[in-house]
Amino acid sequence: NTIRLDFDEYVQLKDASTQFVVSPPLAQSPLIKARKKSILVTWEDTLHDATTYTFSFGNCIVDNNEANPVTDYQMELSTGTVIDSLTFEGAVLDAYDDSPVNGALVMLYSSFPDSVPIESLPANFARTGSDGRFRINNVSPGNYFVLAVMDQNGNYRYDGGEEKVAFTDSLVAAPATAIRLRLFRETPEPQLISGFSVAAGKAVFAF
Repeated sequence: NTIRLDFDEYVQLKDASTQFVVSPPLAQSPLIKARKKSILVTWEDTLHDATTYTFSFGNCIVDNNEANPVTDYQMELSTGTVIDSLTFEGAVLDAYDDSPVNGALVMLYSSFPDSVPIESLPANFARTGSDGRFRINNVSPGNYFVLAVMDQNGNYRYDGGEEKVAFTDSLVAAPATAIRLRLFRETPEPQLISGFSVAAGKAVFAF
């Protein structure tokens, strides 16, 4: 439950809360801290069997003197006998003007029930860049439901409301390229049409 990265000079962390992510996500976020010439990552969750985990540090590890980052650093570990190597690639576009969407969270699910984006954590994920493109690495063989969300509260779920969403209408086999997801905001429809009193102590509500 601990990873230690050793460097040849003193290091520190910068913007680790937004830069450091683990895919697939853990139920509780790992603790990351700098200690002299090392970076320590610890977590309490039990890792799933036969699963490849990707620890993405982004640019959050920097040296003490000039704050030069270790650019786009990642490390992978597997709880099985192999490290999964398939990929999902594509782009997220705004549904109304086809402009690229930056910072959308693109997530893979190995099942397709309606409640998955609300109740379950994804199997793998990545974020789109300024060009709207994404690449999800270390995917295991299988079929996946693909969902993109502007995840405003960082819980790796779709919560409706102001969060925009995009999704595939069927399962997609890994590996996959040229996936196009069109992001939109769901418009909630009022359920209550009218309500009125018909007699003393009696009211009618139409839905």
